[in-house]
Amino acid sequence: MGGVRPEFRRKGIATALAEEQERWSKANGFRAVFFKTRNRFPGMIQFGIKRGFKVVDLLPKGGEEDYRIVMRKKL
Repeated sequence: MGGVRPEFRRKGIATALAEEQERWSKANGFRAVFFKTRNRFPGMIQFGIKRGFKVVDLLPKGGEEDYRIVMRKKL
């Protein structure tokens, strides 16, 4: 799980964290990384797509805004 506090967003922190996570994962034999977000966070969905993630599952929970979106990126 990860996140960046609102006052520190748009400074490349999330990208740096994601790059390190992917580098570490690949170096340690992982073939893919996953993340899960909610429909109410379109910025996170866009972030994932820009980083090469694909939507692989949708988990209905509560109202549509709370549906979970599962994304995967092959390394």
